[in-house]
Amino acid sequence: MPVRRGTDVIDEQRSASAQRKFLITVGVSAYRDDQIPDLPGAVEDAERVRRLLAPMGYEVVLPGLAAMSARDVPVEVQRWAVREKLGAQDVVVVYFAGHGVAEVDRHYLQLSDAEAALTATALASEDLARPFMGGQVQLGHLLVILDTCYAGAGTNDIARLAGELIRSQPKAAGRWTLAAARGKQTARDNAFVDALADTLAHPQAGARQEFLSVREVTTRINAYFKDKEIPQRASHSVVDSDGQVPFFSNPAHIPDLPAGDLDVATLALLRKRVDRHFVPRARGVEHAGDVGDYFTARTTALRELAAWLHAERHDRRARVVTGQPGSGKSALLGRLILLTEPDEPARARTDPDALPPAGLQIVPLHARRATRDSLTRDLATTLGAPEADLDELLQILAERPAPLVIVVDALDEAGTAGDPNEGMRIGRELLRPMTSMPTVRLIIGTRAPLIRTFGRAIEVLDLDDPTYIDRGDVAAYARDVLLDVHDPDSRSPYRGNASLAATIGHAIADRAGTSFLVARMTATALVHGQITIDTTTPGWRNTLPRDATEAFAAYLARFGPNRPKVERLLRPLAYAQGAGLPWSTLWGPLAEALSGIPCPRDDLRWLQEHAGAYLLENTAHHDSVFRLFHETMAEHLRSSGHDRQAHHSITTALLGQVPIDPVTSRRDWANAHPYIRDHLATHAAAASQLDDLITDLLYLVHANPDQLLVALHTVTTNQGRITAAIYRHSATTHRHLTTRRRQRLLAIDAARFNAPHHQTVLSQGLTWVPRWATGQQTAIALRATLTGHTSWVNAVAVAEVDGQLVALTTSRDETVRVWDLRDGSLRATLIGHTNSVTAVAVAEVDGQPVAVTTSDDETARVWNLGDGTERATLTGHTNSVTAVAVAEVDGQPVAVTTSEDHTARVWNLGDGSLRATLTGHTNSVTAVAVAEVDGQPVAVTISYDNTVRVWDLRDGTERATLTGHTSWINAVAVAEVDGQPVAVTTNDDKTVRVWDLRDGSLRATLTGHTNSVTAVAVAEVDGQPVALTTSHDNTVRVWDLAILAEERERKGHTADIKQIIAISKPNLAVLITASEDHTARVWDLRDGSLRATLIGHTNSVTAVAVAEVDGQPVAVTTSDDETARVWNLGDGSLRATLTGHTNSVNAVAVAEVDGRPVAVTTSDDETARVWDLRDGTERATLTGHTNWINAVAVAEVDGQPVAVTTGHDITVRVWNVGDGTERATLIGHTSWVNAVAVAEVDGRPVAVTTSHDNTVRVWNLGDGTERATLTGHTSWVNAVAVAEVDGRPVAVTTSYDNTVRVWDLRDGSLRATLTGHTNSVTAVAVAEVDGQPVALTTSDDETVRVWDLLSNAEIEVIDYSGYPTSDLCLGPGSTLAFRAGWDVIVLTTK
Repeated sequence: MPVRRGTDVIDEQRSASAQRKFLITVGVSAYRDDQIPDLPGAVEDAERVRRLLAPMGYEVVLPGLAAMSARDVPVEVQRWAVREKLGAQDVVVVYFAGHGVAEVDRHYLQLSDAEAALTATALASEDLARPFMGGQVQLGHLLVILDTCYAGAGTNDIARLAGELIRSQPKAAGRWTLAAARGKQTARDNAFVDALADTLAHPQAGARQEFLSVREVTTRINAYFKDKEIPQRASHSVVDSDGQVPFFSNPAHIPDLPAGDLDVATLALLRKRVDRHFVPRARGVEHAGDVGDYFTARTTALRELAAWLHAERHDRRARVVTGQPGSGKSALLGRLILLTEPDEPARARTDPDALPPAGLQIVPLHARRATRDSLTRDLATTLGAPEADLDELLQILAERPAPLVIVVDALDEAGTAGDPNEGMRIGRELLRPMTSMPTVRLIIGTRAPLIRTFGRAIEVLDLDDPTYIDRGDVAAYARDVLLDVHDPDSRSPYRGNASLAATIGHAIADRAGTSFLVARMTATALVHGQITIDTTTPGWRNTLPRDATEAFAAYLARFGPNRPKVERLLRPLAYAQGAGLPWSTLWGPLAEALSGIPCPRDDLRWLQEHAGAYLLENTAHHDSVFRLFHETMAEHLRSSGHDRQAHHSITTALLGQVPIDPVTSRRDWANAHPYIRDHLATHAAAASQLDDLITDLLYLVHANPDQLLVALHTVTTNQGRITAAIYRHSATTHRHLTTRRRQRLLAIDAARFNAPHHQTVLSQGLTWVPRWATGQQTAIALRATLTGHTSWVNAVAVAEVDGQLVALTTSRDETVRVWDLRDGSLRATLIGHTNSVTAVAVAEVDGQPVAVTTSDDETARVWNLGDGTERATLTGHTNSVTAVAVAEVDGQPVAVTTSEDHTARVWNLGDGSLRATLTGHTNSVTAVAVAEVDGQPVAVTISYDNTVRVWDLRDGTERATLTGHTSWINAVAVAEVDGQPVAVTTNDDKTVRVWDLRDGSLRATLTGHTNSVTAVAVAEVDGQPVALTTSHDNTVRVWDLAILAEERERKGHTADIKQIIAISKPNLAVLITASEDHTARVWDLRDGSLRATLIGHTNSVTAVAVAEVDGQPVAVTTSDDETARVWNLGDGSLRATLTGHTNSVNAVAVAEVDGRPVAVTTSDDETARVWDLRDGTERATLTGHTNWINAVAVAEVDGQPVAVTTGHDITVRVWNVGDGTERATLIGHTSWVNAVAVAEVDGRPVAVTTSHDNTVRVWNLGDGTERATLTGHTSWVNAVAVAEVDGRPVAVTTSYDNTVRVWDLRDGSLRATLTGHTNSVTAVAVAEVDGQPVALTTSDDETVRVWDLLSNAEIEVIDYSGYPTSDLCLGPGSTLAFRAGWDVIVLTTK
């Protein structure tokens, strides 16, 4: 009998007991060594963390650690952990705030007695966590939070230790880390805890979610850092999680909601839909209505799957059930699902070792004709997140605490009939990431060719392998079908004749081999008399079918002269997409189109009566649809080599079935059959007809976006490319919209692409239509946007894998992604690096394609691109590895890597050994390229030491040092376009530029990225040169270099727009935009023509106002360059530069003082200034604010002009503009005051202010008293506008709580809460449209919404894509203007 350790008993006791939660906080503020500066905020941060987590049930322990030495801390922690007998259910959070030091060997934490020069006096970060890992302590859940400089280096050390000790844990044990800053970043005092407090106070999680995941918390912290412009970035890691992340309680969680986190109703519908596929096969019959249970053998495979499902600890490997057609893959999976039903009678007849857990919840997915997106949607909806995209779904699955079993069958039948690409895409992008997830047990049924797409985290059950099958099993199955004992009305000629049935069953098995499908088809045909044999006739065995094709042919042969009729009537089903073809409407016309022979409905009735054995009925869009029983039959019926012509005939026939609108004489796509809207694009693409189809632009509005987006890569004409570009531009937004909202968004994008015909057609029937727009962030050359990375994309390379071109991208999200360049789909995600992945290069080793990646984790890694596995880890660099290039030296492939450790290194890729270390640079080495000089392979490296060095790769010697550089472009690649050599360069100005290398001229400037463009690679796709660029905007963009000549002249801004105002005078109707590109622009409001570009500012233009000076209109602009400027709007000339501010100038308002026009500007220098606009002189400096001033409005009080300013100092101040004196300080808000509007209430002037304290306040400007505090918003209130409704003054406010609120300014009551926005509402304007008061609001959800202020109803939703707008304005004639990133969009009502 084995000896049981005490810790085994303890672990069992702890696993059965309630979860305990412990918190250890260490804050070190004061240091004895004068060389180490004190950190006054560290102790406060530790206390704040205790206050944040204590309400979540944590017990604070070991409060005295901060005073101990580095040697004593781990001893004291381990002593406590052993004493507490920590177990698998227990949770420990460790937080450290203080100094962190990143040395060459590891990261250290400095306690109070640390000495600056001696790392031996500091605590290695990993030693803070070591007491909880392995040995006597078997802790289930550990989170270590390091709030120090270079914290990412420390958490990397902890993750590395956890990975080394993983095998010492008998069960999965979550080891999480959270770093306040990256491995090379310093950390600001209090910043991390401020961000953590904000995140926990405003959770973005539903009632079913018990905990906020560490990933979610990290993402929200980084969003806070970005919003507050804090230059640090948090990161997290996890090792060996069991899927539970029980550290941060979700305050919105409601315990004991029914159905856990699975949507039971959706799961039931899904099961009902796929039961038609799984249930008959699970019983070994053809149709759900067939009587009996003939499932035979396959016990070994069932035993293996059942044991795997029963195992307490998941081995992180998916199970793949494969085999030739007919081997019983679907039957095995269907049986497994069937046996999970506790009351299923078959459980009593099944080997106990082959029974899966009773009541196991399984999500079954049938992939036949499905797409990646449709399966993603089905699975996401089942998980209660119907709006989740692929990445969000994978994140939900990766972090879910409860186990889940997912079964995906018929993957090889996914997508368009006969095309394996969609199945490969599903395997790579959806299923492969799930194979090793800790709480997901994935089972896949597919033919063998797709197995390689799943990576290595799989176990394969090949049903053709003798381990799982022999012919005796097939013979027994055929015998049972022949005897037909379960059907009391059976007329089988073999019934009761067991001996004859056994003889024929063996003969069937001899011919069918291991194919249960062939055995069933043959035996069923014999039972029904469709095949007849005489066992007394010599050679009768050889007349039996050998495969499914012969069995199907034998079945068809019984129809004699009617066989061609049966085949032509069945053939449309061989090409059917989705769930199948509707009988009542489309089946007949398609049969006629494919054969040229009329197909009356009587023919289809005859087919169902006489050949219904091989038809399956399903439902789609509440209609009966039909498909063939097995894909093998479809393969038999499809015309070999003629699929394109068949799809052409089908496309033409489907177009003929679209009704015609009697009023417009156009196709009425809204009333077309759902099959046509869903699948016409797929058929048209297969027929090379998509270019013709999408000339009908209203088809774009009604087509299924998932199918159309996949098909669009087949367009070839210039017009088709423009249409495809318009459709793709906002596809991630419009694919989820209603048809009406999609139509308007497409019309807006047509305006942005300057495509007037598209704009006119797509605007038909809309209320708000685009008048004009700029298109600075659009590009016809854009072929695809590859989304999936969750942080900056750093590098890109191109390779060929299995004959297909792929792109490899690296990211700060610590992953490498492999993309198919034909359609932009994700092939694989390579995971292994533990910090930002900085560069990638591709090579060939032993005839196989490999990728070499570098990382801030100080390693380079070599990956097999065929299966996505890691081939080698190259270690030796002692700091971040920054770049890589590959070359061939003496016939062997090598990689050259560069590093911040000032060296480059040369590695043999065959065995991963170090060949040479190249020393000479005196600062970080940042990039490398390889070339041949005089027949010798060389490496060229660049460095922060401003030198270029050339190295001989054979012997590692330095050939030359090239000096003179003082800066550099981010990246460059070369290509050939139209026979001319070009260079493609990227830059921090967000552009990609293409240069002619013969004459040095600029061929094109490609815009679209919204942040620094970091890298570029070139390739050829379908014979056309393309460039791929990566950016800090988290995207990869693919540009078609051959059609750059088609790009139109650009006239708009080249950076984000900050403010828009509209001016309407008798002879002047213009729109003025202020931008981060240092300019303001004046646009004709009617047609969008550019009237003037106001050039002069040397930094972002932040605000604009308009006044009249000497009868002439002028614009006053403010800027981050610390100036304001006055411009003549007539000719765009500069009238005056207003200097005096000493920091960014951020807002402006205009007024009149003593008959002279003045401007009031506000600044981050804590002052406001009053300027005379006639002569540009400063009239007054308004001092009093003690922090940034961020808003200003002007009003009249007692006949005198006043300015109202708001600031970060939590005050509102009222100033006499005439003499610059302060009139009043309005105190009441408890956080930043960020917006102000002025109005009149009962004849008295008031100011309405909004604040980060979640309130709106109304102030009497006459005496400075507070009139009302308007409460109701639950987050920051960021904008306000005033209007009159029903004769009463109202304020309309917007907030980060996603709502708009309307307040009565007379009595302070809330008139209405307007809901509909799904993200922060950022701006508001009010106007009259058709005589009715309306409010227009913008939001981070990328919509503008129009609200009727009389009824408080939402009357319009206007979608757009681009950086979310925070400004809009209304012009004459119900004209609406707003910004989307760099672009201006102007709409008007019809």
